[in-house]
Amino acid sequence: MVADTMPAAPPGGIGPEFRSPLEDVADMFWSFHRVALAAALEREPSDFGSLIDQAKAWEARNRRAFLVGYLATAGIGGLVPADREMVRNLVGVLELERAAERVRAQAIERRSARLSWLCQHERNASGHLDRWW
Repeated sequence: MVADTMPAAPPGGIGPEFRSPLEDVADMFWSFHRVALAAALEREPSDFGSLIDQAKAWEARNRRAFLVGYLATAGIGGLVPADREMVRNLVGVLELERAAERVRAQAIERRSARLSWLCQHERNASGHLDRWW
């Protein structure tokens, strides 16, 4: 574990939060996925199938290269397990956690947007009612 204040600092960023350095690897893997998907979605829809295949290949290649480079960093053995299969499994779990957190955040954003919309319409409706009464 290492002390870190970004991006996983507690609300308000006060004090360090201790987290696995593999969380940074999982975050990077998440970014590779998002970039690959965004690049495929920006292209011509008629060729979407082959673009998705290319995006998946790009993502897989960059994930492997990043992990190999990360694990080759001097001193990393003191921060992550020596068993590379264990590292891959831990990163997979951390990726799932990252995805679940993103889904949760999106649900909160949607709920907030719906509540804001409802409040706005309620205010508008009550304004209309005031004119009639």
